[in-house]
Amino acid sequence: MLPDTLLDRVGWGALTAGATVDEFNPRTEPDALSGRSSFLALPAARVDPWPEAAPAGRGGRVVRHERESAALGRPLTAWSYVPDRVSPDTPLLVLLDGEIWNGQVDITWLLDDLIASGRIPPVAVVMPEGGSPETRMAEMTLNPAYLAFLRDELLPWAEEVTGCAPDSRRLIGGWSLGGLTAAYAAIHIPRLRTVISLSGSFWWPLGTAFDRGAEALAQMLVARDGLARRIWYIEVGRGEAIQLRENRHMAQVARARGDDVTFVDHGGVHDLVNARIGLAYGLLETLGR
Repeated sequence: MLPDTLLDRVGWGALTAGATVDEFNPRTEPDALSGRSSFLALPAARVDPWPEAAPAGRGGRVVRHERESAALGRPLTAWSYVPDRVSPDTPLLVLLDGEIWNGQVDITWLLDDLIASGRIPPVAVVMPEGGSPETRMAEMTLNPAYLAFLRDELLPWAEEVTGCAPDSRRLIGGWSLGGLTAAYAAIHIPRLRTVISLSGSFWWPLGTAFDRGAEALAQMLVARDGLARRIWYIEVGRGEAIQLRENRHMAQVARARGDDVTFVDHGGVHDLVNARIGLAYGLLETLGR
């Protein structure tokens, strides 16, 4: 049985802390907590759109940048991906937790493949790091300082390094706390009108004790009268009992206000395998129209 109360979550965490890979399973995948996890996909699992090898031919260019953030009061690393061709209408995606997509997962394979095959148009991507678990918990939990970082520092800089026009389309995406923060930014930064949220931590409380029912961001969205229509891709695993209900509710709240919402509940759990697969589907849904 999957955890559905605070005490269950504590016990579940203690159980998974001692988990190891299956020595009889030759396939492993990156894991945000333990480094590697065993991979198992049943026959009815959704198709994995990621290429098995780097696409042949010329692709996008990835550059690592070292930045100083006045809003966050710390240095940080960010990565930029610029496609082979950039036009005035090339979209710009802000993808949070850049160290995941440029270390544990190689996002260039996916972007090069989707662009080369014509399934999405060329897109530029900037990926700021999330930092340590303590830093993520402080900054990526409905923190106004992080909004200031995105709005006043990252977006103007991203236009410089990618060459995207100031009036081209802007998207933001992330996994777990990154999904929560992506949605938070889209609610408060006018130019970020498209969200790709992968297992977003929409249970997060604001100004309360840890309470999975708080759902502060859904309350913010309801209160944002006059907010322009947003495009949402929200997905969560049916094995994520900690956030399944909250992600469904967030999608319902967004849809009730007239937003364009795609909601997917897949058969997986809270891990990077489903995050990377979900990112591919999110890009296809939001950019492949």
